[in-house]
Amino acid sequence: METHRRIARNTAALVFLRVIRPLLSVVVVLAVSRLLGTAGLGRYTLALTWFYLFNELAPLGLYALLSREGARDRARLESLLANAIPASSLAALVLTGAMAGLAYLVGYDADTWVVVAIAALGLLPSTVNNLLEASLVAVERMEYIALATLAEILLRVCGALVLLYFGYGLATVMLAGVAGYLLACVVSYVLLQRSGVRIGWRWERPVLRDLATTAPTFLLISIFATLYWRTDVFMLSKMATVEDVGFYGAAWRLLEFAMIAPQSLCLALYPRMSSARDDVGVLAGLGTFASRYLLAVGLPIAIGLTLFGGPVLDLLFGDGFRAATSTLAVLIWTTIPYGFVRYHAYLLVSADRQRIDLRLNVVLSVLNVLLNLVLIPLWGHLGAACATLASISVYGLAQIVYIRRHLPGRAAPFVVSPAPLVGAAALLTVAWSLADLGWIVALAAGGLVHLAVLWTAGFLNGDDLRVLRTESFAPTQTR
Repeated sequence: METHRRIARNTAALVFLRVIRPLLSVVVVLAVSRLLGTAGLGRYTLALTWFYLFNELAPLGLYALLSREGARDRARLESLLANAIPASSLAALVLTGAMAGLAYLVGYDADTWVVVAIAALGLLPSTVNNLLEASLVAVERMEYIALATLAEILLRVCGALVLLYFGYGLATVMLAGVAGYLLACVVSYVLLQRSGVRIGWRWERPVLRDLATTAPTFLLISIFATLYWRTDVFMLSKMATVEDVGFYGAAWRLLEFAMIAPQSLCLALYPRMSSARDDVGVLAGLGTFASRYLLAVGLPIAIGLTLFGGPVLDLLFGDGFRAATSTLAVLIWTTIPYGFVRYHAYLLVSADRQRIDLRLNVVLSVLNVLLNLVLIPLWGHLGAACATLASISVYGLAQIVYIRRHLPGRAAPFVVSPAPLVGAAALLTVAWSLADLGWIVALAAGGLVHLAVLWTAGFLNGDDLRVLRTESFAPTQTR
């Protein structure tokens, strides 16, 4: 039961922080879009895209390595962390200059470049915090990650809103973000030490050699995964207009919110997958469990935002963003394949098949670029959404083919239980019937009916609880 409670607690903590983060972040987006228009939101989206790309490079791919190895052998975690921090910090400092320099060379207007350059200052504190969070994942203290993230978000959002209220521009909004990352780093440091992990700063040649051997694969995975999720914005910025970036950014924000549940569930299970390693029975149970709940959560979200995406965009971002309705209707269905892709990526890494995950990410990124080259000139931001959905669907199929052939019995089966299908159909029927009463009422009623169907059908059954209580999940202390 302790294992059951720990997984539930960790999942709830991750869901909480990932609900709070986009909810509070969207407040800044709303303020920027309403006060600075589509051009302002476009610059803001572009600056964050640059930041997220370089923010994946700076930790040198060590997040997945630290969380995996720390879950397997917590005695080794302190040594890995002590050597990872100085190496990644040095990389972050170099990349801060590189990000500002490349943004200048690309030829953006002066206002856009300033915003991007200021965002680059957040790379160092964000990188250190990334490694501290990975260590908290390894020791399964996700609630501490939630606390650090909450502190960062509150400072960033409140600071941005105050600055915008007094008439300051995007540059100061980005400075508030940098301050938020600094605060999160301090909070994570304190809470990790409270968890019993000593944090040092060392250069140990054997450990550094180990990191240098293993980390490049994880780093390249991070690079190509980030390129996949951010290439469309870069390509829109050069092949279309900054307004197109703004429309796509609005739809993307809602997709980001929809991906919270699968992200949280898969990350909460990742330490268990790493410690189970070659236990096919445990991994098969985890895959079945993940499949059931990824579909049960993803389907109603995709249906609801397909039906009422226009009014939601109108409420959140303003009248001018209804042009992104069709883009959202396509993009939101990415939630379904994304959940399985995320789970299977963790499965490959936990099985020490990260090189396979890297190869698949390379193929995915190339396919996404090719599709964007064709579809953005045709349909603008809608084309970018089509490219995202098509490429991740192909990627998900490729993952399943490999896992079923080389890691039999471990894939999350894409078998739809009757209850989620009936619940989704009921949601669609009820929401469509009550549309005249307003989208909020319609979606609320449809969501309640969906939950009622799942509850009545006994969707959370004894098999699921036995999966969560399996003692094989207990993390090992030695390799």
